Amino acid sequence: MVASDDDDDDDDVVGLERREGYLHVASRNPVEVYRELGNAEKGAKQTRCDWEMMQQDFNYFGKSGWASNQALAIYIGMSFFPTAVHKFRNFLFKKCSADIFKYVASLGPSNDSVKFLFPILVEFCLEEFPDEIKRFRGMIESADVTKPHTWFPFARAMKRKIIYHCGPTNSGKTYNAL
Repeated sequence: MVASDDDDDDDDVVGLERREGYLHVASRNPVEVYRELGNAEKGAKQTRCDWEMMQQDFNYFGKSGWASNQALAIYIGMSFFPTAVHKFRNFLFKKCSADIFKYVASLGPSNDSVKFLFPILVEFCLEEFPDEIKRFRGMIESADVTKPHTWFPFARAMKRKIIYHCGPTNSGKTYNAL
């Protein structure tokens, strides 16, 4: 039997209907979502299917090149990013409300789920890892070579007299310089 394109459209419609029930979650401010999660005592009980889908979402999120590159903007280094995602996942699984959980699970492991979760991860990291962020920021600033005129300010402030000795080979430039 040959599957028609109509079968694929039916699957898309079911997915859209499932997501439409949670669209109010997508339009919410990530800061508000994070505060709601932080204030929650305990998350809602989830179905095994949603739980497994969320696991896949977080595996995809942790391997997302876009998310790890964006994390550099808030000074979460590439080596620390997997740890931050793991701790964020544990936090979200413990505190997540049913509507947020179901919305992310309905997105599946995709760029949409990454773009929804990333701003919430940013808020989580800013609150939970300020020392790590400060340490990485200091490391980046110390390796900054874009402003050499700011290095050695005391040496640059010294008054100097520079004499240039020029001439052909064996003309006594070094002798005269001493």
